[in-house]
Amino acid sequence: MLILLVSYISLGIISIIIGPVAGEINDLIRQIKTSTSNTKRTNQKHKVIIAKITLGVFTILFYPLLYPIIFHHLKSLRRQKQLDNVKLLDYRLFFFKISGSGVFSCNDCSFNQKIIAHLHGAKGWQLSGCQCQTCGKFHKTENYSNNLERQKCDCGGILERDNPIFCPKCRSFQVGYEMRIIT
Repeated sequence: MLILLVSYISLGIISIIIGPVAGEINDLIRQIKTSTSNTKRTNQKHKVIIAKITLGVFTILFYPLLYPIIFHHLKSLRRQKQLDNVKLLDYRLFFFKISGSGVFSCNDCSFNQKIIAHLHGAKGWQLSGCQCQTCGKFHKTENYSNNLERQKCDCGGILERDNPIFCPKCRSFQVGYEMRIIT
């Protein structure tokens, strides 16, 4: 019986030193330190020592009961970290994501217009669509990638293919494209 009690207490002490219980205890101590940072230094040290002793004794006596709670907490932290690492999907429409010629439509104001996304011929000829970033007007340019100087719209705005396509009428990004011709 003494061996069983000594091994039980030894495992409790080990769980305080290493493992997930140790991390949780250290987090609680950090929270106590930050919450009492405005109090006197000696009073803060006294509270931290009492908290360490209380948590340590509680952990040594009841560590088998704590592990399911701690593992559930660690699992939820891991899941949250995975969600934080997932990039949000970008559903905006870009000229480099569409091809051919088709109909542009706005889901917010029902604006529709035929546009050229990208057409090409057998001998290197290309016709690319772009949009004025100032007024939203759609344009088509020949050999856009070979044209080093920025082309401008009638309004003086810059024509762009790399920015998200927006509705020229209401400037919404909730837009769609239905391809009608592909090359």
